[in-house]
Amino acid sequence: MSKPGVNRQYQQCFEGPALETFRQLRKEHRELAQLEFTLRQDAEQRKRQPKAKKSFKPLPAEWIDTLRDELLVKYNIAEDDKHLRTLEQEREENLERLAPDVVFDSDPFNWYRNATSHTGTYRSQGYGMHSYAKAALKPMLVWLKELGFVAEIRWKVQLSSCKGRYDCGDIGQYELWSNAPDWQFDAAQRRLTFETASKAMGRTVNPQVFNPFLTTELVQKHYAQSY
Repeated sequence: MSKPGVNRQYQQCFEGPALETFRQLRKEHRELAQLEFTLRQDAEQRKRQPKAKKSFKPLPAEWIDTLRDELLVKYNIAEDDKHLRTLEQEREENLERLAPDVVFDSDPFNWYRNATSHTGTYRSQGYGMHSYAKAALKPMLVWLKELGFVAEIRWKVQLSSCKGRYDCGDIGQYELWSNAPDWQFDAAQRRLTFETASKAMGRTVNPQVFNPFLTTELVQKHYAQSY
């Protein structure tokens, strides 16, 4: 039985502005620190080498380290990083806690590009790069359909092939589109099981290409289930 208000809580947690607002603030702090570092470094070089016009000798490492330490404190760089990790961890814990109780409800009016998979990521697979790029999206394609969403994989060419002897096909990306809003797609992804993913990918791909840390036991389980 679903818990009242879980969908609203999940969406607010996923789309909530607090984390993104702090990321922007952290970025501004870093940009200000970098700007001041550059200006003060340039000023010190001109002070030490007043006759130089273009190229300056490097400043002493001790001076650079002292300035860097001063700016790290002045602009709260370390504290910002620590607080960001805390916010991200809290968000992740809340999403994991809420995901099992999300009730899925498709959007009847809009399509969303939920995920992409670029062929360049799998160039190490040679002629199989298209198979692997597409297979990376198949688990969620199948899972979304099982949950009642309408979903499909689309192909987008970014660079046409030269059509030679060793041609591996056009370069581009496969895109997973569905009528699942991003926050519902995220919740669905957290509930995707290894069994569903294995059956969707099929036996023609090696699961360790997607996750090299899979144990031998799980790889054997994949091939056993993906008939």
